[in-house]
Amino acid sequence: MIKGRTILNCICSGLLIAYCTLLIASCGNTKRVTKSTEVNALSERDTKTKVLLMEALKYKNTAYKMGGTDSHGMDCSGLVYTSFKKIAVDLPRTSREQSSVGEEVSKSEAAVGDLLFFETSGKAKGINHVGLITKISNDGQVTFIHSTLKAGVIEDTLDMPYYQKSFVKIMRVY
Repeated sequence: MIKGRTILNCICSGLLIAYCTLLIASCGNTKRVTKSTEVNALSERDTKTKVLLMEALKYKNTAYKMGGTDSHGMDCSGLVYTSFKKIAVDLPRTSREQSSVGEEVSKSEAAVGDLLFFETSGKAKGINHVGLITKISNDGQVTFIHSTLKAGVIEDTLDMPYYQKSFVKIMRVY
């Protein structure tokens, strides 16, 4: 009986020593290699973009209303104006005025959160429509949210012939 306990004590002691050794070894200083794409911390622009898109997308399917800036109805510049207020960026109220804020970027430099400007009307010369880039696919297709007379707040792609023809420029505001 004593011999059995001695063997059991030896086994338990051995397991305990092995466990403690592993525990101590795991607490040592070890370098972790982290790829930059795996970093959890978002940049300030990334954080603002996420909030901006959440705000704009919540108005999807809202009816068009000239001068509107809320869920009861909004126009294109009202959507942009209201969405940017959520990230504490105070923009002018009209698309023409909004088109002069920020830094112009090329299509190849465009990023989610940038603004697209259009001249869609033959009557009134100059910029009269704005959209907010919501997605850029791997093949470069640009998706944007905006408010249209017929459909209200919707998402479209820049590669549609109507938008290709009326596209003027892209501005980065923040």
